[in-house]
Formats: sequence, structure tokens, C-alpha cells
Amino acid sequence: MSKFLPDKYKHRCELCKSYPINVNNEEALGQRFLRLDSDVNFDKIFEGLKNENKELMVSFKLTEKDLNRKVGDRIKGFLDRLEKSNLRYVLSRPLPRCLGFQTRPSDPKNCFECRELFTIEDCHVNYCEPSGGLSGWNLDSLKGREQIYEYFEIKNKEKKMPSVCINCLFRMRKQCDGLCFRK
Repeated sequence: MSKFLPDKYKHRCELCKSYPINVNNEEALGQRFLRLDSDVNFDKIFEGLKNENKELMVSFKLTEKDLNRKVGDRIKGFLDRLEKSNLRYVLSRPLPRCLGFQTRPSDPKNCFECRELFTIEDCHVNYCEPSGGLSGWNLDSLKGREQIYEYFEIKNKEKKMPSVCINCLFRMRKQCDGLCFRK
């Protein structure tokens, strides 16, 4: 199963740990999954996590209006608080660079490294929520994550890139894949 994980996460792979996340707040690694909108009260969320002993898998559901430094400062502040409080976390999705800060080297930087790129259900590949319900092949017929990603990339290019991403320097320099949710 490790052939389906991005290289930088293979150190976490054991047989039962190699499956991609399940979005029902449970995950094979025993992490707590948090999906957060940009307008949530991060202080309230943080207070509820103070005594958390599981590693957090944090996912931000961003929209086109969220791609600005103000939202970036709020997200960065929340992540800094987690770190200062010694709460272990990983990002499940890459954060767009236009938010104004760089994430840690261990966090996903693009769609290929995204921990939410796909899930496995009954040995069948189901792509991430931003893909709009795209489903792929049976796991047995796939060679690895690269093949899963190639199909995703082809289908994702058919969707309209958010206008704010079209002329973004980070995207043009291939330092960012743009916003996850496309139309």
C-alpha cells in the first residue's frame, strides 16, 4: 500500500496506516480530523483542543474570497498557537501561497502530496471533495499514486480556475496548484 502514499509521508506507513484518510473524523493513523472554514472562531476551536492527545489532521475549506493575507494571518495564528501549545498537527491539504506564509516542510505543497487526494472504499478509488464526486478505478488495477494523480490532474484541468489564481505568480512559477475548489 505504501506505493499510494506521497514519498514524504512513507515514514508513517505500516500496513494499517497506509490507507488515505476517511473524512468521518476517523483516520487509520488515529488522528483527529478537523475540517475548518475560514470564518470559524479559531479561539473557540483552540480552547476545545487544549487537552487533545491525538495528533490533529487539519483541513481548511477555503473559497475564492478567502485567498487574501487577512485570512492567511488568521490561519497562521491558529497554527502557531497549536505549535506553541505542543499540540501535534499535520495539514491534510496544501494551503495556497497567496495567504502570505509558508507552511512547514512536512506539510503538503501541492495536490500530489495532498492527504485528501483520494480515499479507498471497497478497494475503489474515490477522489477528494473538490473533485466534485470524481471516482476512479479499482485499486488492484492501479500501479501507484502517480497513476491516481494523473487521472485527477486531467479531470481537474477541465474545471475553471478561480479568477484570483489565473494570474498568480505562485501558480505560474508552479509553487502553488491554486485553490482546491474549482467550478
